[in-house]
Amino acid sequence: MKRCRDQKNKQHWLSLATLTVGLSLQSPLLFGLDDPDALEPAEPGSSVDGGLEEIVVTAQKREQDRRDVPLAVSVVSAEDLKRWAIRDVQALPESIPFLTVQQSGSVVATTLSIRGLGTSASNAGLEPSVGVFIDDVYQSRAANIIGDLLDVERIEVLRGPQSTLYGKNTSAGVVSIITKAPAREPHYTANLGAGNYGDQQVRLSATGPITEQLFYRVSTGWHERDGFYQNSYDGSELNNRDRWATRGQLLFEPDDALSLRFVGEYDGVDELCCAAPFVIHQPHNAAAIALLGGSAIAIDPDSRRVAVNNQVAYQHDQWRLSFHVEWDLGAVKATSISAYQDFEMDTGIDGDFSDLDLLSDESRRSDRNRVITQEFRLQSNTNHPLQWLGGLYVYHQQFDHRQRASYGGDMRPFIDVSTTALAGGTPLVDPSPVSVLEQQVLGLPANTLIAEGDGVQHASYDLISRSVALYGQTDWRLTERLTVSAGLRYSYEEKKLDARYTIDAPFSALDLSPGGAIASINPAFTALSALQLFPPIEDQQSSRDDDNLSGSVSLTYKLNEWLSLYSSLRRGFKSGGFQVTSFIPDSGIEFDEEIVDAVELGLMAEGREKQWRLNLTAFHQHVDGYQVFVIENNTSVVSNASDVEISGVELEGLARISRQLSVAINASYTESEFVSFDNGPCPAFSAEVQCDLSGRPLPNVPHWALTASVVHVAPVGSFELTSALQYFYKGSRYASPDLDPVTYQGEVNLVNASIRLSDKRAGWNVSLWARNLTDEYYVDQMFDSVVFPGDQHSFPAEPRTYGLAVGLTF
Repeated sequence: MKRCRDQKNKQHWLSLATLTVGLSLQSPLLFGLDDPDALEPAEPGSSVDGGLEEIVVTAQKREQDRRDVPLAVSVVSAEDLKRWAIRDVQALPESIPFLTVQQSGSVVATTLSIRGLGTSASNAGLEPSVGVFIDDVYQSRAANIIGDLLDVERIEVLRGPQSTLYGKNTSAGVVSIITKAPAREPHYTANLGAGNYGDQQVRLSATGPITEQLFYRVSTGWHERDGFYQNSYDGSELNNRDRWATRGQLLFEPDDALSLRFVGEYDGVDELCCAAPFVIHQPHNAAAIALLGGSAIAIDPDSRRVAVNNQVAYQHDQWRLSFHVEWDLGAVKATSISAYQDFEMDTGIDGDFSDLDLLSDESRRSDRNRVITQEFRLQSNTNHPLQWLGGLYVYHQQFDHRQRASYGGDMRPFIDVSTTALAGGTPLVDPSPVSVLEQQVLGLPANTLIAEGDGVQHASYDLISRSVALYGQTDWRLTERLTVSAGLRYSYEEKKLDARYTIDAPFSALDLSPGGAIASINPAFTALSALQLFPPIEDQQSSRDDDNLSGSVSLTYKLNEWLSLYSSLRRGFKSGGFQVTSFIPDSGIEFDEEIVDAVELGLMAEGREKQWRLNLTAFHQHVDGYQVFVIENNTSVVSNASDVEISGVELEGLARISRQLSVAINASYTESEFVSFDNGPCPAFSAEVQCDLSGRPLPNVPHWALTASVVHVAPVGSFELTSALQYFYKGSRYASPDLDPVTYQGEVNLVNASIRLSDKRAGWNVSLWARNLTDEYYVDQMFDSVVFPGDQHSFPAEPRTYGLAVGLTF
């Protein structure tokens, strides 16, 4: 539940931030950045002689120059995270436009997409198409990674399916987060920041030796910020931040051949999220709300006001434990990664997004997710032209999902008012269609149907997932210029679901079908079926298994030292699963697997003096069985679109204009299409229940996305001044899965900036940062109202934020 902090506590932190700024300018031994490298004069991607340094990645499970990796890989360094104030994964797309991160009805409903392919987190039965790994440990749900980034060394984003080198097969791509390991030399860092909306953040870390063979690292962080939206109902602020995390590590190296690393982490989130203001509000819905005493909220993006009566609170606690072993056996290197994760979450949502009591405040969802993984790898450890890697991956998940959803006390009066008006009667005077059905047709007492408390009293889902995979890859350098790579993976996955329901909703149990007995009395009653939100269903006990053989083939040809070409063919696989929802579709509780075939052509070039670097990629992806939401039984469920195709071109460039000035650009052009999707969702007021979206583009996939940045470093006396400006562009796109024309959104133009003054010798720095500097208002997603016909809600992006950070390392 939401922890209460009084205003005095906030004033304390703000006062501390102000005091720290003043003291840090006088005494550099107080606070510092969380990374000593941030104080170096050289910019990321540059060397001390003015040229670009090589970018080292571990995308292929060994340290390599980015130019030697035949994959589309983007890298965000620790310096980038600080410079652009990237505090969580949700802020990454403005630096990596090939990646999309969206948050919908709750913090837990976070969706990651790469090249337009992703998986909605709104249904807990879906596994992500984009695999997120923290230090090579797979995170099974997007909710596992929505906290603030803590003590991160770099983030690698691999575009396209990855099947032969990562423990868990992923069909869209990988986000690999690499944290900082214990250091052999002692140093201590601290960072304190403050900003608008009451933003307050503290980060501390310490690392060094315990003995000559044992090293430690301890990192902790806390972040609090007021909300961007004011709730007129009770004065609370929604879309706030309240997050904390602690990570401890021990590294034991008894000799040069053996390394043992233990990592333990705990993090928590306790926030009020997420505001969904009206963007289309029909007059008859506004009149019904006013008639029943609800608040009238004008459609005014600048006001950032909503009115909800239920607590839209989200809270989670999470433990991560992992044990990493690396053993150099001479010609072979052995790696073992053992991990355990325990995630508990509780969230509430006001599904009508108004301050009428339409859905009960007891409507809640809670999850517990326990995951055990074990990975073994053997790989070559020589300079032989033939390099190889083989691995075994074992995965076990126990996922427990609990759900409750019921009508509030205002639902029946609202239904009576709305249906009477739509039928041409006078609300509160003429009997509503529901009352006529209830009393005159069924002979029931007044207000029996759609009564307060009716609904899903309890729904429980126990899902067990097990998988085993064997994978391997070889890289054969046929000549000094030509390398061929081939990988293969066999996966077997088994899932078992035990779902049990207690549903008490007499109205939803009525047969209102066109051929039913009630329709024979008056066919108009069939229109009331849209109000049957909680249809009765039987308990479900099901199991399924999938096996798959996937792999990759690539060729890399170096024309010379500065220019290389590559081509690749890769297949990704994501297993099918079960509907974890109390609304079971006619098609059944299961959905099928998703398979992605991708072709990629790439060019990697670098200037002779290493003053510039360019990566150009063209790709085409065909998706068979794309797991997507459709409408059945008045609600969204998971189904498989038959075919999806996505093609595009991507550009990454970096140039050092002078020792002081560098520029960078990341850009993509994408074409997406549902080749065959005849059971897609329909816009509001459509005469059809399912619509054919074949030939239409995918939602939230713009043609163009671009990030450009300029960084300037200049000496100011004995200090160093670093100025940075970033521009992000996202083109027009549909903001809802049904591709309703009213949800078509225009282009987005954002500007981020930062300026930092530092003294390397004294070890202090002060920086100012701003995100969305022009305060542009834009919408990430839109959706049809659950209970207000014809209304649309949206999940807006963040407004302008800015702040001050001070710090030191010593």
